[in-house]
Amino acid sequence: MKALLADDHPLMREGVRQVLTQLVPRTNILDAHDYPSLFAQSALHPDLDLALVDLNMPGFVGIQGIAQYRSRFPDIPLVVLSASESQDDIRKVLGAGALGFIPKSAPTSTMLWALRQVLDGHIYFPRGPTPAGIGAAPSAPVDLPGLQHGTLTTRQFEVAQLLARGCT
Repeated sequence: MKALLADDHPLMREGVRQVLTQLVPRTNILDAHDYPSLFAQSALHPDLDLALVDLNMPGFVGIQGIAQYRSRFPDIPLVVLSASESQDDIRKVLGAGALGFIPKSAPTSTMLWALRQVLDGHIYFPRGPTPAGIGAAPSAPVDLPGLQHGTLTTRQFEVAQLLARGCT
């Protein structure tokens, strides 16, 4: 497996590197410390199996960096690592086309499970309380910019729509 790990904190990258080697012992892990280096590494290595990206790094803040990455590298599976546990951030990340969202507070076992899910073609987002003001899921589709129905199976797209509405 070939993965790209992007985080502006060296200690965080080293910790995640250890977790990734538990998932696949012979993983080739590349590093990036900001969005410009993330884009450069991805351009040099279009054969990446996975990109693990911090939500907030120098170069972009928040969802703008994730959306920009997905537009430039739509074929590289993207999982967001974040100190945020906001349901709003999770919905925005999904809408931008990420296949997973892992809070940095998650235990190693959760991170491993989440990455296995994504590598097996599924979407992973943590369960959490439904944000205030969101009731039953409406029947109308939710606009998920950057996420095309054709890039996912019909069921994956349905689940993405439900997650974007705040359903568990």
